[in-house]
Amino acid sequence: MEDDVFINSNNINFLKEWPSCKYCIYRLIQPDEFIESFKFQQFQLDNSIIIAEEGDCKICGGIVASCIDIYDKLEHRIKNIEFSNFMIGCRIPKKFDFLDTIFIRNNLLAFPVKQQISRILSSKIVTNLNKETNKDYPDLTIVIDVKTKPRFKLDIRSLYILGKYQKLKRGLPQTKWPCSSCKGRKCEECNFTGQQYPFTVETIVAKPFIEASKSLGSSFHGAGREDIDALMLGTGRPFVLELKQPMVRTFDLKKLQSEINFSDKVQIQHLQLSTKSVVVLLKNSSPDSKKKYRALVELQNPINDEDILSLTKIGGNKIILQQQTPVRVSHRRADKVREKAIYNFQITPNSENKNQIILEIEAQGGAYIKEFISGDEGRTVPSISNFLNQPVKCIELDVLYVDDKGLFTLS
Repeated sequence: MEDDVFINSNNINFLKEWPSCKYCIYRLIQPDEFIESFKFQQFQLDNSIIIAEEGDCKICGGIVASCIDIYDKLEHRIKNIEFSNFMIGCRIPKKFDFLDTIFIRNNLLAFPVKQQISRILSSKIVTNLNKETNKDYPDLTIVIDVKTKPRFKLDIRSLYILGKYQKLKRGLPQTKWPCSSCKGRKCEECNFTGQQYPFTVETIVAKPFIEASKSLGSSFHGAGREDIDALMLGTGRPFVLELKQPMVRTFDLKKLQSEINFSDKVQIQHLQLSTKSVVVLLKNSSPDSKKKYRALVELQNPINDEDILSLTKIGGNKIILQQQTPVRVSHRRADKVREKAIYNFQITPNSENKNQIILEIEAQGGAYIKEFISGDEGRTVPSISNFLNQPVKCIELDVLYVDDKGLFTLS
């Protein structure tokens, strides 16, 4: 019998001297299952071991039992959460170190109290709810916090949706933009929304997903961003939508895509479940990815054939830009010089207006295209304005292509 429960005479003598609750006895004998089985009862009778009432335990004083007693509340809460696997952690203040050191001082091997609490509660969830434990990437993390009174905190792993979006209307920011008057606190100026703009790509895309997943909120991660007044066309810009604390983990992506695509402002496609690591890849790939733009450019003076020929030759070669932070974003970005590449550009005259041209530009991610055109008062060199030796400005900009860097084959 003693071999069955991994007990020895040192443990028995200790338990006779220190009457302990069943949970602290379990810490020493380490049975395979935490149940009051015949085996455990027989061990108690054979060795004259007294099981103390939980509050009278000389080892934990009832702390372990009080943590186990919250199980019913815990199960009630997590029953409403969709999860396949979980992990339980335990926080115990340093003043309770004696729960482990008392065994060490007596040269006994025992489960640490944190591990014991986690093991017992985990076994209950596995048995009662038919869930699996997962220490590496759990859907649900449960933290038992022991201070004056045990309580628990739930952390539901975020869901990540990878896709591409097209922006079909100008004047639409990619992400939420707090009201400039109230800084998001809500006022008459923003119609008490807290936002500078009533719609963004993020809010249009996220709303149906938040509702379907019953999430507390979301974060929108884009592979760069276009200007508010620019369109995002072509095959779209890669994005990851992070859904925070989702109560539901399974839903119909195609149905949600169709719902969003009723919008005349934003369209999405290529949706698939992803992981947090793809967010990092998305952000890291953006500065090096190729992007293609179409710009409608207004000239101060009419363009002539010689200028067109000259620009055509220049556009066939790679151009290295020195771009100081543009005036228009200097209030929110560090003032420094960035080196960016224009890989090539093509020029198309506007047959109806000689003071306008259309440029198609292939550039490195992070290049400021409007400033490459205008020169931004000399802060970007060289520029189209330099090449034509006259003031020019971009009056419309469309993004035609953003390299996804193979993200959709990795996921």
